[in-house]
Amino acid sequence: MGRPEEDVRTVITTIEPEVGGNSVPGVLLTVVDDTERRQAEAKLAEYRSELWHVARVATAGEMATVVAHELNQPLASIAHTANACQRLIAIGDIGNEEIAGHFASISEQARRASTIIGQIRSFVRKQPAAPQSLCLNNVVDNILNMLSPWVQQNGIEIRRISAQDRLPMVGDEIQLGQLVLNLVRNAFDAVAGNAVRERIVEVTTSSSADHVHIVLDVADNGPGIAAELADQIFEPFVSTRREGLGMGLPIAKTIAEAHQAVLSVKPREAGQRGACFRVVFPTSL
Repeated sequence: MGRPEEDVRTVITTIEPEVGGNSVPGVLLTVVDDTERRQAEAKLAEYRSELWHVARVATAGEMATVVAHELNQPLASIAHTANACQRLIAIGDIGNEEIAGHFASISEQARRASTIIGQIRSFVRKQPAAPQSLCLNNVVDNILNMLSPWVQQNGIEIRRISAQDRLPMVGDEIQLGQLVLNLVRNAFDAVAGNAVRERIVEVTTSSSADHVHIVLDVADNGPGIAAELADQIFEPFVSTRREGLGMGLPIAKTIAEAHQAVLSVKPREAGQRGACFRVVFPTSL
């Protein structure tokens, strides 16, 4: 049965010498229609991208209250400074130098508010994957900066450890940001039951001794991974939180695999409480 001319198919063709007792040499030609498999892979990639985007938007929604509180500080400072300037100008009790100083303060607070909004907008923006040369340290630091209001409100201590200034690799910055965010959020959840002064999350980036791999470690001092969940922790809908959906770690694992990286979890070193999630990336060098 013929197909419409506009129906483009993808085929895999192989040509091999024919093996047999026939004295006449020949070849074996095999043609396999690979169209459906390719279309299914494309559709799966599309669904996966949608899932990652929904996860980012959901996270931003959870952060809304904290972000609103953080934005309120620079906006209130701007309003207060502007009102003070108006009053002083009205009574003629302010000089040009003092006015310039107040304007500089207003400008700085406006920049701070704009930075907070820009970080959230960039994170939730829906866009296709765009692999590029980047520095893992920058990706990690940007996510931690975005989470700083959350960290302060929940009394979490972030210990950021980096062995060197640059850790070059190739990847999609938004997807890698999602991976970092999911691992860090998972660590936040793990330490939530600790006393406020004992909620510690360590985020470490380093290079392997042979400089072939780049390593991201996110460790917490929470209760650790229950033995019955150890083999299921990266499966969808498996969560240690009553209200959790159990999608953060599976999404992180999928993103890691899309970057030819390996995500694993292990208990921390002897004498240390909690768990450590490790991602090993290939370097771009």
